[in-house]
Amino acid sequence: TASLHWAMLHWNIPMKSSMCCPWHNALQVAMRLLSIRESSPCTWKWNPLSGWQCGRCGSMNHEVSECCDMCREHHVKSSPDISVAGTDATPRSMAPRILSL
Repeated sequence: TASLHWAMLHWNIPMKSSMCCPWHNALQVAMRLLSIRESSPCTWKWNPLSGWQCGRCGSMNHEVSECCDMCREHHVKSSPDISVAGTDATPRSMAPRILSL
């Protein structure tokens, strides 16, 4: 939800007189936009970015980006993992974090 909140902070939308506050006004616009997209045709080739995940905010970024698109944290490239013979486990600290609702 942090990335949606970040995007909403950058919107310049008119305030509806029937809304109680700018926050709920922006939420209503976001829900309406998502509702429109929900009924759009499937896009099978769509995928989130998969280059690297920000350690600060958890957002996914393009592999060539030097800093996070969301929080601007500088990307620290880690050294390649030394694999242990007979295992292919990803260290817990390197596993992508999945956002939950």
